Amino acid sequence: MSVKTVSPLLAVLLLVACDSAAMGAPATVSADTAKAAPAEAATAQRQSERPDGGSAIVATEADAFLRDSYHECAAHTGGSTWDVQACIEKEFEYQDDRLNAAYRKVMAKLVDQERSRLRSEERRWISDRDSTCSWDAHSEGQAQRIEANVCALQKTAKRAAELEEREIAGANEAAAAGSQDALQRAAVMATERLGGELARVAVSGDAAPMAAVIRYRAKGVSREVPACSLSIVEGLPDHPVVTAENDALIACPLASDAAAAREQTTLTFKGNRIRVSNDADNGNDTFELQRLDGAWYVTDASFAHPVEDPATGDIVVVNEKAAYSPESWKIKVSDYSYDAIEPHLVIRTIE
Repeated sequence: MSVKTVSPLLAVLLLVACDSAAMGAPATVSADTAKAAPAEAATAQRQSERPDGGSAIVATEADAFLRDSYHECAAHTGGSTWDVQACIEKEFEYQDDRLNAAYRKVMAKLVDQERSRLRSEERRWISDRDSTCSWDAHSEGQAQRIEANVCALQKTAKRAAELEEREIAGANEAAAAGSQDALQRAAVMATERLGGELARVAVSGDAAPMAAVIRYRAKGVSREVPACSLSIVEGLPDHPVVTAENDALIACPLASDAAAAREQTTLTFKGNRIRVSNDADNGNDTFELQRLDGAWYVTDASFAHPVEDPATGDIVVVNEKAAYSPESWKIKVSDYSYDAIEPHLVIRTIE
């Protein structure tokens, strides 16, 4: 729908600028828009919102929300106040129905608190529209009457478009959330064979999405203490394949259940990299995993652990770090263990 450069009502309003009440024009679009208000204030408010600030209506952005059929109707009124009003009433009925339909759709997707906010927002909007677009039958003529009704029509059409956009945005967010849920479900199912309970899952936002899954077991494979496994799943959602997994990378011997394991771990995707952070036993282990040459490698590892200083008996934090370089070392995620990485660690700081 294109924006008109000049409103079709401009010529009509010039013809009816003199008071034409004797013509017996029909009632205003809505009884609400005829609420008693100081004529000067209402007229000044309407004029202040127009680009020209004058008494003649010219096209505004709001005209873009009106149907072409309305503009065509207004252009063929021949200066008849009756016909102008009929065009406005017909378009207002359509735009009002459109607004109400969009409002109901948006409300249907909100929770109670959000509904209350939208309801209050709509009431404020109605009050503003009716105040700005009011007409005083005792002191204003038919030109101002039509101007007020066009004002109400434009505001109603614009508000309907805003609510429709909000409803579409909500639908898109729901679709995206649904898509994310589907990817997560596929990744979780691909790792069920490992047993245990789901602790955390994260999905990348790439065109070829992948996921990282952490599962918790009350007893590990090699020790009688809780353990967590990390799996990387690709080929989502239709052909999920676990391309890397490790039972030693995430330490969770003190986690009492899957919920506790979830609280102490984080997963973050950035391109073809995964950042895994694990807070356990008052320390922190952080890894960066990267896909290189078709396989997943640990390319960065850092550890912060509290230990007792043998000289003073104080508890100090030892920070260790190892970073990947082609000349030194690289280790596949599936082959990782602390013993394998330990020779490459350097003590950076002691706090």
